[in-house]
Amino acid sequence: MHLSKGLLLFPAAILAVAAATAAAQPGSTVAAPSAVPGEALFVVSGRGYGHGVGMSQYGAFGMANDGYAYDEILAYYYTGTELGRSGRRDVRVLLSEGRRALTISSIVPFTVLDAAGTTYQIEAGALVLGPDLTLPAPDGLTPAVAPLLVRPGKRTLLTLDGRPYRGRLEVASDGAFLRVVNVVGLESYLQGVVAGEVPQTWPLEALKAQAVAARSYALANLVQGKPFDLYADQRSQVYVGFAGEKPRTSEAVRSTAPGSGSARPGSRSGSCGSTAHGVLSSSARLFA
Repeated sequence: MHLSKGLLLFPAAILAVAAATAAAQPGSTVAAPSAVPGEALFVVSGRGYGHGVGMSQYGAFGMANDGYAYDEILAYYYTGTELGRSGRRDVRVLLSEGRRALTISSIVPFTVLDAAGTTYQIEAGALVLGPDLTLPAPDGLTPAVAPLLVRPGKRTLLTLDGRPYRGRLEVASDGAFLRVVNVVGLESYLQGVVAGEVPQTWPLEALKAQAVAARSYALANLVQGKPFDLYADQRSQVYVGFAGEKPRTSEAVRSTAPGSGSARPGSRSGSCGSTAHGVLSSSARLFA
């Protein structure tokens, strides 16, 4: 059978027949091998997308189409677990590092709080920051004390280099380069994750299963020893912020959030109560 990179693997029985045939040819000096009992060996090599950990998304899609509820889908893929609640509210997501400059914008006035406790009122528009963290003040430009916590104005979002994010932005500097971390609610973070994992046109139960899996994976893989909890790429989960959110995937996140109280549809087993629970128990073991 064909393998990747053009390799071929043949069962031992075929090789034995080929050798015996060659020995039967006139003038051949090849001795016929003695018969060795055994089984043919087949090796299949290949891969799909992603890290291969946890739930099959297309499997969840198929189960949802067959009428399974999200808790049943999760119970199938994560055996020995139960649905529970998460007590965590915020996560810190690394958006960018090693930057020489960055631009934070808002359509309304916003504020910046530095590490010395000084609050700067910033007019609507763009704020360009460099490693010296100079900010506009009533008496002119003033170097602020790192790190800076940039807080949005009322009922609006901050944008980093044109991309909008929920929550706040923390900007740190080592004197030469900048690092930006999005301090955001866990549920808001998930809305920017799940939409990139599965199409929003899929059955809602598949989307809800993905939301619980993504929430559990995030909490089981918090980064240790860094000034942030999660990466915004495949090292954690791909997070694209507000711009990537979709209505139905956001609905799936909200309806499985701890304390949402959303009633689940009738299912084939009583593996979950009527209140939505947000995470899988023993998730650290599952996603290790």
